[in-house]
This record gives sequence, C-alpha cells and structure tokens, in this order.
Amino acid sequence: MARFEAVLFDKDGTLLDFHGTWDGATGVALRAAASDAWDLAVAARLLGFDLTTDRIKAGSPMLAEANDVLLDLVADHIDVAVFEQTIGSAAMQSIQPARGAVAVLDALQDEGVACAVVTNDWASVTTGQLAALGLHDRFVTVVGSDSGFGAKPDPAMVFGALAAIGVEPSCALLVGDTSHDIGAGQAAGVSTALVTNGSVPDAATAVLADFVITTLDELIPILTGPSHPL
Repeated sequence: MARFEAVLFDKDGTLLDFHGTWDGATGVALRAAASDAWDLAVAARLLGFDLTTDRIKAGSPMLAEANDVLLDLVADHIDVAVFEQTIGSAAMQSIQPARGAVAVLDALQDEGVACAVVTNDWASVTTGQLAALGLHDRFVTVVGSDSGFGAKPDPAMVFGALAAIGVEPSCALLVGDTSHDIGAGQAAGVSTALVTNGSVPDAATAVLADFVITTLDELIPILTGPSHPL
C-alpha cells in the first residue's frame, strides 16, 4: 500500500522545469509589451528578470506569486494584455517537464495514487501546458489561482484539491519548490516535500518541510513505500 492516498503538485519549478519553460518566454513577452527601453528596464527589475542573460533571478516574485500579483507589479510600465498573451504562447514553445516528473507520475499511477495540481498560475494555462506534455490525464483536478480558492500560501486551494479527490489532509502530500508551497501545505495539515532542483534551499522553508529532495525522482521510494505515520 502506498504511503499516501493523494499527492498534490505545484507546477512551475516542480512539475515543469521553471527556467527552461519561462526564462526565454519572459524576455520575449517583456520586449513585446514595453513601449520603450525605460519601461522595459523598470518592468524587468520589478519582476526580477535579467535582460542581459534573459534569466529569471533568484528571489524573483515570478517564482511564487500569483499571476494577478505579477501583473499588478508591472501594470504601469507595460501592456499587461500583450505580456499575458505573449508569455503564454512563447512558453508553450519551450515547455519542458522537470527532471523526474514523468517517472514520479508513472510510479504514482502504478500505485493507484490520486494526483492533483495546485498552482499560482491560472488553471487554464496549466491545463494547456500539461496537455502539451501529454500529462493532463494524470491529474484528477487542476486548481489555479483563478479557481476561486485564492493563491498559496493560503491553504484554500489545497483544501479545494483534496475535496475534489475525496481525501483527508492526513493522507496527502504536497510537493513544491517555494515557501508558498510548503506554507500552504503545512497550514492545510498535509505532509510536504520541498524540491530544490539543485539549488541551496531556504533554510527556514527546508526546516518546515517533511522531506527535502533535489529532484522529483527522489520521491519515488518515499511515495511508494509502506504507509506509516511520519
């Protein structure tokens, strides 16, 4: 019997390779949406984006904040409608799963463990990205920041996903890469796993997580091992 009845996954930086999917797309979208060099530079700074390397910086709000928060940050400097449309289409050209993501989903499918996505991106965007990767049918539900439950670190979207699956918090695990993910999981009463993707984890967040792993495939023995109290 699997250790958990359900696993909830964050999307960006967890199921998806964050930088591979979003770095180039963000650069394209910022340049398309800014009317001049000054506003481009300001918007990039506000989003924590390096225009020289076309890379999202460590500590960028793009790593964890909901889309509405990000768009509000730059609304005075770029055309947010153009930015939103362009970044979505550009990301679809570069989308890639995180290392170990497919292996973990395969293992959970074999074990009959229900899976869901809880993301601060929009559910419609998430559904399209998962479909493009051939992974959408692996999830019982996709809950985004536009699904009526708010955004992480508020635990409401975690409760929403658990209700859709029909599983109690004590029987579920939330996997994510930011303090927003771990905070939401802890507040909801689920077990949590922090995936670092090879980066040095924030010490305060790592202490709160029940598990700390480098890549998703390290979850397989944890998820498919015998069920017992933590």
